[in-house]
Amino acid sequence: MRFMDAKKTNLTVAAVIGLMLVGAILSWFLAPKIIEVGMDSPFSNEQKHALFERHAHETSYPKAATEVCFRLEPGFYKKGDVYGEYVRFKATAEVIDTFVESTLGLGSKRAVPTDYASWHQGVGDYEWWRPMSVTDPVYYEDGRKFITVDSANGIVYYSYVRSYSEVKGISAYGE
Repeated sequence: MRFMDAKKTNLTVAAVIGLMLVGAILSWFLAPKIIEVGMDSPFSNEQKHALFERHAHETSYPKAATEVCFRLEPGFYKKGDVYGEYVRFKATAEVIDTFVESTLGLGSKRAVPTDYASWHQGVGDYEWWRPMSVTDPVYYEDGRKFITVDSANGIVYYSYVRSYSEVKGISAYGE
């Protein structure tokens, strides 16, 4: 009897390990990917809009804008990583005000961003993502959503952080 019990246990362990391997392989191939559309994208505005609407979670596509660039990161990173959604676009002052009001509200304007917002908006080395290099920025902030407006050039930088992580001693909670 003991031989059969040992054989059954070995088969059970092998089956569990096999299922774990199959799960790992499937998650590798089926996991959501980072979606990035830059200035040099071959996509049309309609294609960008469709891609954005399919993968973005926290904001709407700025349809009336031009030069729309974005990076959408899925939330599968380990604890402590920062991930989110980044959008940059060019628009008229009226479109910018409408976007800010519908996204954060005009009451979210700040004279100076918090340390966490400054750090987060400085994340990313993308040719199109340079909110911290704006000469005379206007900042809007509401929890995990940040907007930097370059009024002189009509450019908006929007980011949404999907992780309240402690990063380099800077807390999203303002502690």
